[in-house]
Amino acid sequence: MICKKVIGKLCCHFASKSRCYGTRYSPAILYQNSERITDNYATSPSPIDGSSFNGYIPIKELKISCGTSSAPGGQNVNKRSTRVDVRFHLASAEWIPDKIKQQLIEDFAHRVTKDGFLCIRSERTRSQHLNLADCLDKLRYSIRQSEKKVNSGGLSDETLEQIKWRQINAARKRLEEKRWRSEKRRDPTS
Repeated sequence: MICKKVIGKLCCHFASKSRCYGTRYSPAILYQNSERITDNYATSPSPIDGSSFNGYIPIKELKISCGTSSAPGGQNVNKRSTRVDVRFHLASAEWIPDKIKQQLIEDFAHRVTKDGFLCIRSERTRSQHLNLADCLDKLRYSIRQSEKKVNSGGLSDETLEQIKWRQINAARKRLEEKRWRSEKRRDPTS
């Protein structure tokens, strides 16, 4: 009886601090001395320096909508809204540097609407939460790829020359193999 009262008081105390459920199995009770339990879970990382993407995607700036998936799955697909569409206005996204925004528009023009919204859709799994995580991963990956293109600054003349010679040699080798195969068909005894 005394134990329940003490646990109840602890639960109320920690529940108000960490905004968790007030049970004896809550993270605040189980991990009382942990450094990960803080008063504010939704802290944003340090502000970006303006030249690179730090990986943080603010959920509040995204428009998340769910719908029924077109993938196979039987009754589950017909009854549950598992498809997730994530969209945000690219021009007003302050968490993406301007150079990367321009590259995103070039790379993913087929995903940008007339109004300037970048749309990402996922219906990979049968779970709405996993599809939302997949959308955020796709978005983060797209931004990282655009950032790589911006930071690479193009190919050097030396690299372009190497690529040109490799293409010429590959074409030459392909033609030699083609001639060899045609001769082999013409004279099967040799």
